[in-house]
Amino acid sequence: MATPVVEQVVAAFVARLEALDDIKVERERDQEVGEFPFLVVYEGDKDVDDGQTSYTSHTQTITVEGYVEAEEPADLGPARNALYARVAEALLADPSLGGLSIDVREGNRSSFRAESKAGKPVGAFTVDFLVTFWTKPTDPYALAPQPS
Repeated sequence: MATPVVEQVVAAFVARLEALDDIKVERERDQEVGEFPFLVVYEGDKDVDDGQTSYTSHTQTITVEGYVEAEEPADLGPARNALYARVAEALLADPSLGGLSIDVREGNRSSFRAESKAGKPVGAFTVDFLVTFWTKPTDPYALAPQPS
């Protein structure tokens, strides 16, 4: 069975994060995180523009949640920002995701803190990435030709 282009794009996005050393990555996790550092990836809304005759443009929002644990609260900001930077670098280094997308852009980011079960401070962030890709107008399984 063929794989829809949107799934190919999300899988390539997740693979970029899974290539990061010493960071666990899960897709669509619905349980509390208990190991650190940890990334959770969620598919969000997808906007479609089918105003062209040769392709349909899709912009898929993909949200990454990142979690870090620190010994002291003052260490949370630097640890959270370091994890965020690794995520952004991994995703923005090749905005084509290996030839599947037209662009990957960073969207909104939020930060927050909590406490782990061990009583240590936990820092977290969410950041949206907007991934644009093209499919053939009537075929969600086929990429449309990329612009030159």
